[in-house]
Amino acid sequence: MTSYLTQLLATLGIMIGLFTITGFILRMGAMLLDIGTWNIVAMILMAWFFGWLLGTGLPPTATYIIGAVIIVPPMTKLGINPWVAHFFVFFLSVWGELSPPTSLSAASARALRTRRSCKPCGRR
Repeated sequence: MTSYLTQLLATLGIMIGLFTITGFILRMGAMLLDIGTWNIVAMILMAWFFGWLLGTGLPPTATYIIGAVIIVPPMTKLGINPWVAHFFVFFLSVWGELSPPTSLSAASARALRTRRSCKPCGRR
């Protein structure tokens, strides 16, 4: 358990460091603010696309932390309630777990379904 947490924190540190050094956080936040001043729905769709793309390669916890750093501040600057913005990012992080490249939940559900020793399921 400790090794997983250490790997997660190391990965997050590297990614947040890279995002900060390259200025990606500021550029993405400025882009979301520009789109949001034009149309709030377009901003939400852009944030959805970014969160989905971020969730394809990261576990939900890492997706939420990075999404909260990048997506929530522009949303709150445009007047969206912080609770709503954080719930939106939480929803994106959970949705990213279901995306095709790293869909561990679908793979584990399929493994449980096709297991031969699943007596409660009626299979033998």
